Amino acid sequence: SYNDLTQYPIFPWVLADYTSAELDLTDPKVFRDLSKPMGAQNPDRLAEFIKRYREWEDETVPAFYYGTHYMVAGIVLYYLIRLEPFTSSNIALQGTGRFDHSDRLFHSIKETWESASGNGSNRQMSDVKELIPEFFYLPDFLVNRNNLDLGRRQTGIVVQDVVLPPWAKGDPREFIRIHRMALESEYVTAHLHEWIDLMFGYKQIGKEAVQAHNVFYYLTYEGAIDVDAIADPVEREATIAQIYHFGQTPQQLFKKPHGACGPSLPPAKVLRMHCDVLQATPVNDKPDAEVHQIHLANGKLSYTGPSKLLLGPDASQYITWGTPDFSLRICNNETGKTEAYFENVHDGKISALNICEHNRLIVTGGADTVVSIWELERRKSKTSSPKLKLLRRLCAHTQRITCVAISRAFNIVVSGSQDKTCVIWGLNRFEYIRQLTGFEHPISHTCVNYRSGDIVVCAGTQLSVWTVNGDLIAKLDVGLHKTITSLEIEKGPEWLKEGLILTGHDTGRICCWSLVFQVTWQLVLRGTLNMHQNAVTSLCIDHTLCKLYSGDKSGVVLLWTAVDDGKNVSKPAAAAEEQKAIL
Repeated sequence: SYNDLTQYPIFPWVLADYTSAELDLTDPKVFRDLSKPMGAQNPDRLAEFIKRYREWEDETVPAFYYGTHYMVAGIVLYYLIRLEPFTSSNIALQGTGRFDHSDRLFHSIKETWESASGNGSNRQMSDVKELIPEFFYLPDFLVNRNNLDLGRRQTGIVVQDVVLPPWAKGDPREFIRIHRMALESEYVTAHLHEWIDLMFGYKQIGKEAVQAHNVFYYLTYEGAIDVDAIADPVEREATIAQIYHFGQTPQQLFKKPHGACGPSLPPAKVLRMHCDVLQATPVNDKPDAEVHQIHLANGKLSYTGPSKLLLGPDASQYITWGTPDFSLRICNNETGKTEAYFENVHDGKISALNICEHNRLIVTGGADTVVSIWELERRKSKTSSPKLKLLRRLCAHTQRITCVAISRAFNIVVSGSQDKTCVIWGLNRFEYIRQLTGFEHPISHTCVNYRSGDIVVCAGTQLSVWTVNGDLIAKLDVGLHKTITSLEIEKGPEWLKEGLILTGHDTGRICCWSLVFQVTWQLVLRGTLNMHQNAVTSLCIDHTLCKLYSGDKSGVVLLWTAVDDGKNVSKPAAAAEEQKAIL
């Protein structure tokens, strides 16, 4: 549980190569042996553990290989020392009002691996720690963003950011991406069940644990001692403290060998892998109105015009705004009949609106410069009307709100304005968090990646990507006469090397971009799609990541899919030349 440091989630070390400049994830030699606990990774150190186990003579304490555990509260604090509230907890743990000695702080991935696996020059018998989930999704814990004074090591090196392996190229985001890719690799997929057997399965206790060299101090195991049965309060507190510091082995979940993962499915023709072979097929025969939203649910395709958003998984309703009376209405999608009508939503015209994934939270922006957060309360009966409850009005902009985006996964709202500002708001307390700066044009579109938290912002011809903490990752001007009129991001796994960001333009062109690490993070043009004759106003990638729908100002809707015969309309060679021209 994330709420209990003594029972924090455990993840395995998956790599054993922290010295190479490049990492080949098809080479089994770069991976850790997942069939062995950390104490058994080095045969020489393991021999010493076995000797201690066989020569154990204390009749009150059962024999064990390892006197320390692979996950205790101190290990969690060791890894997360650069982030609050773990920073304060680290200081409190020392009891001196200061951090631990600099040589004992988390400083280097390579040194930490060598210490835990016993493969370093200074072999330790007390270190067998595993990893925590943050190693696979959170680059921030590797950076000393708060400029903490972590001291100077005996070698004279000042402890700042965590020293990364050479293959990470000095970038925490690249380390996390490659590390996550290693976790999802074919090798780890084929062998992870062996680690599960050690941590949660049949090799956790008993004869199998002894044979697997996987026996820890007895107090770490569930049911080893009944704390409530200890009458002496001093002894009880001492036992609890001992358990706290020795760690807790997870509850055994499997008493039989865990099954290996099956073979991978053949790769699908996902868009990001086939930007050079995308072919368009018309979807609607009689285009009639500008397309501003394309909605996919349960295999059904729906689309709406300006100032409308479809509601519900079945798109049975839509919400509309921008009327002369400044109202907000919920209408039946089949009949067009108004089912709910809301006045005084803003002091003036509603200029932007978005809905969260579950359609319970609605964010509106108005010409009055205000961002409003609403909750759409469910109907009590089929005949009753839904109600709109105001949660908070947020003020930071000075001109009309042009776009809003919601992320329930990260509990944020991002708003853009005519005043060239973009603001991140928190949904937990409904308050201002920070502002993204440096825009030369009014903000036209913004979107939040629900997996990584990255924020994509469009302003005129400028495309930029930011972290959820407001750090600029990459920025690019897409060129003259190519004003961005629509935006879509691929909702695939966050470790993808070349996940897609799609922009539609007033020229009718669709550009396919990827965020690629080349010394620094850069937006690279992967391909262009040229079938629309009018401004592209809506883009939508389906959940399989194999289909792209696009709509334009004239009402044309196209379906883009990968083909094998080369009859495509995307231009990879031209994209490369255009990328050079842009740069």
